[in-house]
Amino acid sequence: MGVDAYTYDLFTLLARQRITDGSCTLNIHDPVYGQVAPEPPTMYANDENQKGFGVYLQDQIDIATDWRLLLGLRYDDYSQKTNELVSVAFTQSSDSRVSPRIALSYLLFDELSLYSSYSEGFLPISGTDYQSRGFDPEESDSIELGFKWRASGFTLNGAFFDASKTNILTTDPEHRVNSLLI
Repeated sequence: MGVDAYTYDLFTLLARQRITDGSCTLNIHDPVYGQVAPEPPTMYANDENQKGFGVYLQDQIDIATDWRLLLGLRYDDYSQKTNELVSVAFTQSSDSRVSPRIALSYLLFDELSLYSSYSEGFLPISGTDYQSRGFDPEESDSIELGFKWRASGFTLNGAFFDASKTNILTTDPEHRVNSLLI
């Protein structure tokens, strides 16, 4: 059994300027020092606060001589507030989830065990998209079947698995300073 918690405050500022002809010139053969470069415009500025906590419980049970069952649950809860200072937008979101985990193993003989497992995951994502909307949490699930063999000081593991994620954060191709979910 365990508990974890976090809180963070993040202030982000991005200012970018593309130098155009005549806006700030420097002749490398006859430099004139002391010129003031133009002030870059602010692309975005945001102040973000996220808080979260999790409680988890896991136990492994011998259900028969050669069988073991692992059961686990995790409860996560978070809240997030973002204040977009350029677009003057305020977003607030919160969510909570229960993520299960289960595994079963069978000791075929002393050197070889077979196992299967299933688990789900949940991860809050900070930030906002170009319209100042918060992101849905990243979600994952995983199924695995495998074996573990150990003999004469050697170990061999093999597994087949299927893992998937949704709501993955990536760069927005139309608004390159921002991100979007895929």
